[in-house]
Amino acid sequence: MLKLSRFRALEKRELSLRRQFLRWDVAAQAFGSPSPDEIRAYCVLFHAEIEAYVEDVAKDGIEYSKGLLRDKNVANGVLFSLVAGMHDVFGDQAISGEDRLSTARAQKPKSKLEWVNLCGKQGHQIISSNNGIKEENIIRMFRPLGVDLGALDSVWLAEMTQMGAARGSIAHDTLKIQAVPNLTDLKTRVDLIMKGCDELRQAMLIVCKTTVPATVALAGVAAAT
Repeated sequence: MLKLSRFRALEKRELSLRRQFLRWDVAAQAFGSPSPDEIRAYCVLFHAEIEAYVEDVAKDGIEYSKGLLRDKNVANGVLFSLVAGMHDVFGDQAISGEDRLSTARAQKPKSKLEWVNLCGKQGHQIISSNNGIKEENIIRMFRPLGVDLGALDSVWLAEMTQMGAARGSIAHDTLKIQAVPNLTDLKTRVDLIMKGCDELRQAMLIVCKTTVPATVALAGVAAAT
């Protein structure tokens, strides 16, 4: 669940893209002389990898939480948040732990299985509707899962937004108005984005590990037979 190996796979993929399209020399730790189109290709493919990664972090958090309740009868912050948001109770406001618990109790699913199914459906609908890596995308996906967005690096979120906008420009603007990134600046931005991606995984992990026995935390929720 939310294993470091998923992030390591992202690192490996980014390095592969860097070597292929930016002609990165690992031994010399230096770029070659890629063409503008190669730089654009790198940016588009890197964006796709980041988008897949953040969606996987959200999916893994949901699936772990479902399994936790199903197998151990333990609820966590992800489940509380998903149920609290089923009817847009809190809108765009942050959901505190107490509010999550109170609203989750008020929902009173009839069984543990119903609880799992409701939460899984709600969470996966959020992720399947995602289209991008900008700050607004991160907020839309991870706020309903109970992630402390205030703990995320604001500079990282700004870089994610900038990377998303750059990808959109490459995909939709003519070559005449597209700016080709400076390779040194691009590497700095990519390194920052990668660091923030692992911090997002860790923030999701914290919510997943915030647990309370379901029979204690959720009044009226019966264990599945």
